[in-house]
Amino acid sequence: MPRIQVDGREFPFAPPQGAWRDLLAEIDRELDSRGLLVTDVRFDGLDEPAFRDEPVLARPLDEMATIEVAAATPHHLVSRCLDDAASSLPALAQAARDVGEQFRGFDISGANAALVEFAEGVSTLMGIVAASGSALGVELGTLACGPSTVGARVTELISHVDHVIAAQQQQDWLTVADGLEYDLAPFLDDFGPVLDAFERPSPTA
Repeated sequence: MPRIQVDGREFPFAPPQGAWRDLLAEIDRELDSRGLLVTDVRFDGLDEPAFRDEPVLARPLDEMATIEVAAATPHHLVSRCLDDAASSLPALAQAARDVGEQFRGFDISGANAALVEFAEGVSTLMGIVAASGSALGVELGTLACGPSTVGARVTELISHVDHVIAAQQQQDWLTVADGLEYDLAPFLDDFGPVLDAFERPSPTA
């Protein structure tokens, strides 16, 4: 049976057998009663970011010597996700430029593969914005962002992506490149205020 700590405190877990999913369910129940969520997990000193994915959930507990769990309020988890999203914006904007440049070359197959990866990054960004609004109980359509709203900016981002995808389906590679380099890249460069529009808790809240 591994040694289990939640926020540095020993966590009692009776069953000597079972999988990580069984322990996680117990921890989730305990934390939920205190308005907290699991944010980080370490198995034997190694971070496990995929701690809710099926292969990890099935890991037998007797394979591990120590399990360390960190928890936070939903608001603090949202704040961390927004910070991570903000830090990813420069790379995402640069990816738009790089993929656009690829579509001006001869390796269209490689460019299409890179576009899929870029689109996944944008999808993750939009997912964080949507989840943040839901967790904080705010309507994106009324959350002010400069002269606009967060909802309107997200809709505009989706429109740029749809325009690029439509051009890709028509094999109009120059339009795809233009959309990535001249629409999406600068839009992502200026997306920071959208994330800043969410009111975040103070570190001591």
